[in-house]
Amino acid sequence: MDKTKEFNERVIGFLNSKKEGKSDVILFNLTKLIELDPENPEHYYNRGVAQGHTGNYELAINNYTKAIKLNPNDFEAYGNRGVAYDALGQQDKAIADLENTRIIPRAKLVKCWGIMLIEEIIFGR
Repeated sequence: MDKTKEFNERVIGFLNSKKEGKSDVILFNLTKLIELDPENPEHYYNRGVAQGHTGNYELAINNYTKAIKLNPNDFEAYGNRGVAYDALGQQDKAIADLENTRIIPRAKLVKCWGIMLIEEIIFGR
């Protein structure tokens, strides 16, 4: 099978499994996408989200870190990595990452699910 066709099948598999909420299938498809396209930060970001949803925060952090290396301006990856650090009780790292999201205009920051945590940690709410 050529790489383009396999890549497209994996994307379709990922989207279908995401709709159905099958985290093991999602992780499998994202891992295959990464094998096919290892320089795409979106795949690492999405795998981090899937791992975070299953409580695998250390693995989520590893994926967010890779996404950030590939795209240092990915505020959502910083925000989500901050949330994962917080879940592991690593507040200093959480604060550092969440503060990195503050360079982004507030309208964009609202998309990041770390926003409430930012308000709680930084502003004491």
